[in-house]
Amino acid sequence: MKKIVLTVFSLLLLSPVFAAIDNLVAVPSGSSLSVRFDDDQSQEINLTVYNFLGQPLYSSLYMTSEGHNVVRIDNLSLYRGTYMVKITTRSGEVKILRFNN
Repeated sequence: MKKIVLTVFSLLLLSPVFAAIDNLVAVPSGSSLSVRFDDDQSQEINLTVYNFLGQPLYSSLYMTSEGHNVVRIDNLSLYRGTYMVKITTRSGEVKILRFNN
């Protein structure tokens, strides 16, 4: 019985801790896009922009800082329509925002 208790306890200690990304906002402006969000820790993220068909238009890795972050993507041709921004952290958290241009 003790072995099971110790195993469960060690698994709880090894469970991943997720960082929270909140207040995700995308602001298109001409040929650029600003993506703003808050992060509760410094971490590496993958930011991807998709068109309405789900095709990736842009993808890159960024290092965030704790607090408010702004990622500006230049030379991005966004025609009128619906787009999605997806942020994925190394811990597996995914945030998706749909926006219109």
